[in-house]
Amino acid sequence: MFKQSPGSVDSVVEFFNLSEGTKDFLTTASPGQCVVSLNNSVTAIKFVITEYEKEFVFT
Repeated sequence: MFKQSPGSVDSVVEFFNLSEGTKDFLTTASPGQCVVSLNNSVTAIKFVITEYEKEFVFT
């Protein structure tokens, strides 16, 4: 849900052996955007929380 620091993106890309394109996406992603890597396929997704859920996420 929260933006990651560029240093942590480098660590994630290296650990999961992700592409430069995925690194670029993660570096510029807005809060709620992420990637899911499964079976050698990477997909970008975005989580949108409801007003009700915000009470639990931001406490």
